Parts: sequence; structure tokens; C-alpha cells
Amino acid sequence: MKTKIKINSIFGKLLFEFEKEDNSVKETLLEAIRLGKDLRYANLGDANLRDANLRDANLRNANLEGAILEDANLRDANLEDANLRNANLEDANLRDANLRDANLRDANLEDANLEDANLRDANLEDVNLRDANLEDANLEDANLERANLRDANLERANLRDANLRDANLVRANLVRANLDRANLGDANLEGANLEGANLVRANLERANLERARMPIFCKWYVSNINNTDIKIGCKTKSIEDWDAFFVSDEVYDTPRNTEAFKRIESLYLAHRAYILHLNVNNLEVKDAEEIKSKQ
Repeated sequence: MKTKIKINSIFGKLLFEFEKEDNSVKETLLEAIRLGKDLRYANLGDANLRDANLRDANLRNANLEGAILEDANLRDANLEDANLRNANLEDANLRDANLRDANLRDANLEDANLEDANLRDANLEDVNLRDANLEDANLEDANLERANLRDANLERANLRDANLRDANLVRANLVRANLDRANLGDANLEGANLEGANLVRANLERANLERARMPIFCKWYVSNINNTDIKIGCKTKSIEDWDAFFVSDEVYDTPRNTEAFKRIESLYLAHRAYILHLNVNNLEVKDAEEIKSKQ
């Protein structure tokens, strides 16, 4: 028996209809994609799309709340502003997908592949991303509060300004991740690997860092200028002037006698030792060359 199924927009407008034997929402959607139909704002709430090949599909602003997308192929799909709240995307392929501003709150993305995906400004509150691959993903300004990222791969991911408060990052791979200004307050980073990660201006207040592999960091960028001066944040001074500052009572931005201030001073001392040691070696080489030239 033939069954006709309609796909309407979230506003009630008919976007596509399809009739065939043993028809389903999944078959109707695949036919619409095959024919290049405009599926923006499509209402696909609670649809069963398990194993569906939705590669390159344009589902911008679509409603997929509660949809079953387990093992679905959404590579290069456009899901910008889409509603995927409570959707099941376990083992789904979302590589290079556009999920900017998407609502993924409470979604299940366990073991999903989100490599190179754009999740900027996305709502990932309470999402399950356990064992997910987010390598090179863009999560700038994303909301990951209380997200489960246990054992997730976030290598080189951009998490600048992301909200990771109270997130579970146990054993997560954050090697070379950009966490500039990220909020990791109360996050669990036990056993996480943050080697080479950018933690400048990151908030790690009350975070669990037990057994985490951490880089040397502080809230400001610290760099040496011409191997003579040191720049901390926006201020550049000679070693002598910085030495005088750290033994004084002067305050710029960070209060003294705080963990943040201790990190700044520690990184300064590391740069100071580097410059002094380098200059000593340079002087020794210069003296040796002068002696040799006189022989």
C-alpha cells in the first residue's frame, strides 16, 4: 500500500510530499534531498532518521528536536540554527558540519565524529559528548555547561570564550586546544591532557586538575622582546623594572597574594631565567670570538 508523507515547515508550509510503498519520513526526506528541495525550517521533530545518509543536506533552521539520528551521515550538512534538543546523534558523522547557533541541549552525541565541525555559539548545555571526536572543531563562544566530555578528543579545538563550567572533561584530550578566556570553573579535568593548550585568561576556579597534564600558563601572555625586555599583558619592562615591581606593593590588574598573581610571577621568572641564561651564553661566545681574533 502506498503512503503519502508530507514534510512541512515549522510554520506549517508544505515543503515536500512523497508517495511510495512502505514509505517513511526517512525515505521522504532522502527523496527531497535527492531532488534538491529546499528543506530550511523543515519540521522533523521526533523523526526516525537512523542510518540516514544526509550528507550535504541543507537543514538550516530545521526542527529536529527528539529526532533519532543514530549512525546518520551528516557530513558537510548545514544545520545552522537548527533545533536538535534531545536528539540522538550517537555514532553520527558530523565531520565538517555547520552547527553554528544550533540548539543541542540534552542531545546524545556519544562517539559522534565532529572533526572540523563549526559549533560556534551553539548551545551544548548538558550534552553527552563522551568519546566524541571534536578534533579541530570550532566551539568559540559555545555553551558547554555541565556537558559530558569524558574521554573526548578536543585536540586543537577552538574553545575561546566557551562556557565549560561544571563540565566533565575527565581524561579528555585537549592538546593544543585554544581555551583563551574559556570558563572552566568547577570543571572536572582529572587526568586530562592539556599539553600545549592556550589557557591565557581562562577561568579555572575550583576546577579539578588532579593528574592533569598542564602547560605553564597564566592569565596574561608573557613574552620576551629582543631577548632583553619582557612583556606581560600590555606592559613591557626591563628585567630590572619587573624585579622592582614584583618586590613592591604596586598593583596593576591582578591582586597580589592570589593564585593568578603567583602564576604571572612564576612565568615571569621563567622568562627572566631564559633571557639571563641566553645572554650569558651569548657573552661567552662573543668573548671567545674576541680572544680567537687576537691570536
